[in-house]
Amino acid sequence: MAVSRREIVHRIETIVFEEQRSIRRDVAAIQGGLNFSSTAINELTRVIIAGMRRANARIVDEVCTSAGNEARKFADEISELAKALRVRVIGLYRQQLMSDRVQASPEEVVRACKRLSQVLRRECDDMIGDVRNRAVLLSPDLVVQSRVPTEVTSVQAIRKGRPNTQSLDISALPKLLLEVRSAIGASHIDRMRQRALQRQITAIEALANRPNAHQGMLITMVRRLPPALKIVRLEEAESLVENFIRKCSTLP
Repeated sequence: MAVSRREIVHRIETIVFEEQRSIRRDVAAIQGGLNFSSTAINELTRVIIAGMRRANARIVDEVCTSAGNEARKFADEISELAKALRVRVIGLYRQQLMSDRVQASPEEVVRACKRLSQVLRRECDDMIGDVRNRAVLLSPDLVVQSRVPTEVTSVQAIRKGRPNTQSLDISALPKLLLEVRSAIGASHIDRMRQRALQRQITAIEALANRPNAHQGMLITMVRRLPPALKIVRLEEAESLVENFIRKCSTLP
């Protein structure tokens, strides 16, 4: 491990701090349109979940890139930091629901916070599973574990509620990724998020170019693109990837 453990933990703590601020900014950006309605609450929920997913992706990216094959040893630290972030954003969510703009009832606040907590806990569990099992690879410099135990893949598929039967058209993947890269390059999003998206794409390309690339790993990595593209409002690129994923579902 080229980077010290203390330095890696510090980097993860920095990501958590930065993403907490980003989530607050995203929530503040929609505050003017919030009112007591299911649409308003759903939009608030969407923004917070997207922020948490973005934070989780950055954490996995950082620890896998910095720690390499020892990434799984950081699972406990990541779990604690992710839990702390989850608690903070749920507190922010509760504040918004109880604000003068929304004025949700106490019962509605409790129900909404409970639902959000369950979703965020699943997201964090998936992230820890990714680090522990090394099932998702976000850095092209790492050694790809092309053989993932069937039991692990099946459990993840059941947990996420979708069948593990998709097949990926690898021949069509380069064109898709090129179009997404072009959309990112032509956008005006900040450099940090642009680099994070480009790293995700590079990792997908690296795995796809390997002989007998693991289909489940590729599909999981491609599925992570739409939420990341949506948060930076690259709707056209998001639509391209979602259409590609839908086509994968129809392959024999």
